Formats: sequence, C-alpha cells, structure tokens
Amino acid sequence: MRDNLRTIFFLILFCIGFALSAIHVPLSSILIVILSISVIYIVVFVAYVYRATAIGLKLLKTGRYDDAIERFTKLESLFKAPRNWMHRFNKAVACHRKGDLAATVEILNQIDPAKLSRSFAPHYYALYARTLIMNGKEFERADELTLRALGDGDVPPMLADLLLYKCYQACVANNLRLAHSLVAQFSNVIKNRKDQKSRLLKHDWEYKNVLENYLLGFSTLRLERWRRHRNIFSAQPSIRMLIFTLPERANS
Repeated sequence: MRDNLRTIFFLILFCIGFALSAIHVPLSSILIVILSISVIYIVVFVAYVYRATAIGLKLLKTGRYDDAIERFTKLESLFKAPRNWMHRFNKAVACHRKGDLAATVEILNQIDPAKLSRSFAPHYYALYARTLIMNGKEFERADELTLRALGDGDVPPMLADLLLYKCYQACVANNLRLAHSLVAQFSNVIKNRKDQKSRLLKHDWEYKNVLENYLLGFSTLRLERWRRHRNIFSAQPSIRMLIFTLPERANS
C-alpha cells in the first residue's frame, strides 16, 4: 500500500510538472508548486497516521480487538520494517488482550528488539513475557524476558504488573513464599505510579487496574491473606466479583 501511494504521488507530480512546462511556466515556479504539493502531502499523511492510530487505540481500549487489529494492520502496511514497529506492537497488544497468544508471539517475533529504543525495549520484553506466562509454556524463556524487561535496578512502575504475572506463575507452581514476596514488592512499586509519564505509550489504566486486581485476587486466594491485602482492593467491589467478571470485561 505504501509503494502504491508513493507511485501515485510521484505520477501526479510528474503530470503537474509536465502540464506547467507545456504552458511555459518558469522552472522556478514549477519547483515551488511541486515543493508546496509535497509539503501538503506530508502534512496530510502525518495527520492521517496520527488520527488512525488514535482510533486504533480507542478501539483497543473499548475491547473491539478485531477492529483494532484491522486498523493497526493497515497502518503497518504504510511503513517498511523496522519503521512500522509501533503499529506492529499495538497489533500484538490487541491480539494479547483478545487471548490469541499464538498470534501475539508471531507478531512479536517480527519485531527486532535491537532496533527499538532503550526506553521502549522493556515494554516489548514485558509483553512477550506476559504472553508466554499466560500461555503456560516456555517459562524459562519468560524468566529471561522478564529480567530484560525489569533490568537490574528498581522495577519500572509502568511494568509493575509483570511482578503479578510472575506471582501467578509462582502460585501455580505452589511457590507461595515467592508469590508473597512478589505481592509485597508490587504494592511498594505502584505507589504514585500514575504520576509517571510515558512519551511513547498511552496507558489504559482501567484495563490495567482490572487485570492487576484479578491477578492480585488470584494470588491472595492462594496465599489466604485476605485481611493483609484488603486495602489493595478497596477501589473494586470484591475480589470474587473481579475474578468472575474479568473474562466478560476483557471481551466486551
């Protein structure tokens, strides 16, 4: 699609230049006209991409995952790799939330993390790790990706939910001591998290809160420490309700 648009654009410029030269318009004037048209084309193209991306993110937030995937696929076709990595990543997020984990892995494998910025690469590794944990496969690979996402220092607040995925994994393995330490670490990391700003990502706090409360609820049920962690769930009606309604909310 990108190549077709570029071909059409240059064909239009050629026709305009030929027509102007045929009526003996000065070369300097022809160049000014062509330059002006080029600038207008770039501005319109950038505006289209920006608006289409915003629509795709809105579809993603409202749970219309198939529509979001279609939107991001079209945007992806406008750019050549690796310049289309953001639209490809957004498509992977939509597949992840939809529950199509195989498609998520396939899309993430099409992104070269070495070409990503240092500030965005952790989000790529985090999404990959979440997907493998949810899929119940390649836990060693998920551990490796988690380490790459979180780094050696303090856990980035925006990636704190990855601790709960690891907590879920620990609960399934009946490693409750580790699960308890991860819950405590998560509770400490998320303090004042919403004050954090991200230049590249627009965070869906409603989805993040529901998901995190589900994972916390699952972990707390396994740890049998309701009173100890009750304050974490004060913003939600009940842990049991969250557990039973999460699939419905995620697919609505």
